[in-house]
Amino acid sequence: MRLSLSSSRRLIYCLSVIVAFLGVILFLEFRDAFAPPPPAEVQPNAAILPAPLTYTFTNIVDSSGPHDLFNFFQVNAAGSVAFTATPRGGGQSSIYTGDGHSINEVAHGDSSLYDPAINDSGVVAFAGRLSPGEMGVFRKSGTGPLETIFQSPGLTVPANSLSINSAGKVAFAATLQDGRECIFVGGNGPVEMIAENRGAYKHVQRPSINADGAVAFQAELAEGGSEICIARGGVTRWISRGVDGADYPAINAAGRVAFRGSSGIYTSDGGPLTTIAHTGKAYQGFEMLSDPRPNGNYFTGPGISNDGTVVFAASLGNEQCGLFHGPDAIRDRIIQTGDPLFGSTLISIQFSAVSSNGKVAFIYQLANELSGIAVATPVRGAAGTQPGSLAMQAGPGLPALSPQSAHRAEWYRRALVGTFLSENGGGAGVGSLYAAARMWCHAPDEDGVRRI
Repeated sequence: MRLSLSSSRRLIYCLSVIVAFLGVILFLEFRDAFAPPPPAEVQPNAAILPAPLTYTFTNIVDSSGPHDLFNFFQVNAAGSVAFTATPRGGGQSSIYTGDGHSINEVAHGDSSLYDPAINDSGVVAFAGRLSPGEMGVFRKSGTGPLETIFQSPGLTVPANSLSINSAGKVAFAATLQDGRECIFVGGNGPVEMIAENRGAYKHVQRPSINADGAVAFQAELAEGGSEICIARGGVTRWISRGVDGADYPAINAAGRVAFRGSSGIYTSDGGPLTTIAHTGKAYQGFEMLSDPRPNGNYFTGPGISNDGTVVFAASLGNEQCGLFHGPDAIRDRIIQTGDPLFGSTLISIQFSAVSSNGKVAFIYQLANELSGIAVATPVRGAAGTQPGSLAMQAGPGLPALSPQSAHRAEWYRRALVGTFLSENGGGAGVGSLYAAARMWCHAPDEDGVRRI
C-alpha cells in the first residue's frame, strides 16, 4: 500500500509528537540523572559576595483584631514596630507598638497622630495634634511621660518626616507659620535647625538621623533637580550629584546613605556612588505603583542596615512587585506578590522600614482579605542549602529544601527562570514561572517521601 505525500507528512508529525511525549516522560522519570552537579561557577565567591540571606516572617498585627487601616510604620532591632492604626468602625488614628506577641498603645489624640519612629531602646517619636494643643512633635519611652520635642502655632509636619536615633535625638521636617520649610534636630537639649528652604534649596524634606547625629535629607534645588545631603557638625555635603530624581535617603551608623533615583537604588557616603540595583532585565522600576485599593501597593525609598545591606521595593512587570536586597530579582528576593504568607497569598505590599540589624517591616494585604504588618528577619547562610539557589529563596510558608532537592531546584530555576529573564527582559510571567518551579520542588520525590 502506498501512502500519499500528505498522509506521510501526517504520519511523520504524529510519530514526532509521540517521540517527544515519550522523551518528556523519560526525562521526568530520570530527571536527577540529567541534572549534573552544580558547576563551580554557580557558587558565589565568598570574598566578593556576602553569604546569602533567607528570611523568617512574623505577623505583628492584622485586621482580624480591633484595628484596621495600618499606616506609617518603622521597626527596631528587636523587631518591635511603631505604627498607626484606626479602630475598626472608624475614629482617629493612634500610635501603637507591637512585636508579634502584644500590642501597646503609645498615644491617642482627638485628631490624627502619625509618622511614628522607633529606636533600638523602644523610644517612639511621632507627629500630630494632642488635644488641647498645637501641632507638634512628641516622644515617649515605655510607660514614661509624654515629652514635647517641638510645638508651634501654625506648624505643619509632612508625612514621612521623622527619624529617631539610639540616643533619642529626633530629626524632623516641618513648615513654620511663616512658610519656611526646615529640618530640625531635637530631643536632648535645645532644638537645632540644620537646613531651610533658602539659597540653593527650594524644598527640604525626609530627614534620617544616625547614632552620631549625622542627618541625611532630600533637597529640591532652586536651580532644578534634587540632591541628597548629609549635615554633620555644621557642615552640609551633597552626595548624589548626577543622579536624576534622588529622593528618600536613609543613613546607617557608618554614615552611608541609601537613596532612590529615577532608575536605580544607590548608596554613598560622599565618595563614589555605588549602584545597588537599576532598571533593566531584573527590575521594571522603583517608583510607587498606582494602586487605589486600601493598603494597596506603595513604595517609598530604600532602607539600609548597619552592615550595609540595602532593602528596597521594586516592580517586576505584569503587576508583580516585591522586596529585594540586591541586583538579582531571584537570588536577592525577600518576598513578592503571589508568594504564600500566613496561610494565604500576598496580593499587595507597602514598604518603608529597615532596622539597624536588617529586619524589614512591611504592610501586606492577602487574598483572604486580611491586611496587617509583618517583619521579615534575615538569616544569613542557612545550613544545608546551596548559596544563591532557590532553596535560599523558598519564601514565607515554605521550609528550606534538602541538599538533594536544593540541587534539583537550582537546576530547574536556571532552566526556567534564568532563561526566561534573559529572553524576556524580566517581563511578565516571571513570578508565575518562579512560583511553579518552587512549588514543584516541594512535591514528594518519586518514592513518595517529601524530602524538604
